[in-house]
Amino acid sequence: MKVALLVDDGWLQREPAVLRRLAMGLREEKIDTCLFLPDTINAENINLTLCGEIYYYSPSNWDALKNRRIKSLIRNVCETEEPFDIFHTLDGSLNQTAIRIAAEFNAAALTTIWSKSQAANLTQPPANTPFAITTPTKPLADAARATLSKNAIINYVPPGVYASPSDNIAPPLLSPLDSLACLIVGDGKPDNQYLELLKGMADRKDSLRHAIYFFYAAQSQQHKLYSLASDFNLLNQISFIDTNPGERSLLIQADAIIQPQSIGIARTLILQSMAAKRPVIAAYDSAIDFLKHEHTAHLLTSPTAADWARMLDALVDDKNRFIQLGESASVYIAEHHKVSAFVAGIANTYRKLVPESIKLKTS
Repeated sequence: MKVALLVDDGWLQREPAVLRRLAMGLREEKIDTCLFLPDTINAENINLTLCGEIYYYSPSNWDALKNRRIKSLIRNVCETEEPFDIFHTLDGSLNQTAIRIAAEFNAAALTTIWSKSQAANLTQPPANTPFAITTPTKPLADAARATLSKNAIINYVPPGVYASPSDNIAPPLLSPLDSLACLIVGDGKPDNQYLELLKGMADRKDSLRHAIYFFYAAQSQQHKLYSLASDFNLLNQISFIDTNPGERSLLIQADAIIQPQSIGIARTLILQSMAAKRPVIAAYDSAIDFLKHEHTAHLLTSPTAADWARMLDALVDDKNRFIQLGESASVYIAEHHKVSAFVAGIANTYRKLVPESIKLKTS
């Protein structure tokens, strides 16, 4: 079986480890893979050079132009290479591209979606094009079923992460006094949910004067967050971290992870932080089922500034509670988000799409 893995530049900036683990795992499953990557990414920098043949396309902010470039590149590759059995896009934004290319080359298409908005925007392929969806959470699988026909193949495949070696990362929440380092993870768009968090931080500016907050956001989004933080006189306590793959190992060393928004997006950064025993405090999000109240995270429904101020106090005043929460989350991740199970789940979806018996009859 031969699979083309297609990725978007924005997704690859956030999730390089997912691609690397999947591509290397599929080789163990005897599935041949080729990677189609944006040329803004250096494969060596994110350890992709051993993951199969790599081809590069020029990304564009115009989806139509980007899709045309990807299709042109794949056509050129298919002129000289053995044909692909499956075109798998690891980000729902390229769903249409994968479907159209699969239809053109009489192959199957698979899309992995990561958000409610991607589930809502799924489209049904032509009747003669085998098609499947995989999702990182069960609620997103349900959302995809609500969009597509009843006979669509939709598999829930939890993403896998590796446990972080405890001897390489200091335990969380062990700093003295009111020292605190929090990683803020959202979509980077300053909405009312971000505003409530910033208000809560401002309310505790004096009592938690040694606290540091790292906002994880793309460079294009940072200036608006910077302006909001300036309005609350918080710039001396805030740093902005770009969505750069090289920063990932540093990010999971924060004392706690705060997700202020309920936006229906699953991120493996949260899973990796949980594996590293970092406690998570998050706005409740029905699409994200791996955040379970008082088991893997502390969840808040429509949190206000007062709620966030109270939680910041608790991280300092009730550290043992959150240390235990982080340890509980780590155990959950080790049991339910194994890399081997993730690879096997994707490989099994491939085999449903392209059974070997069919391949033998048509080869």
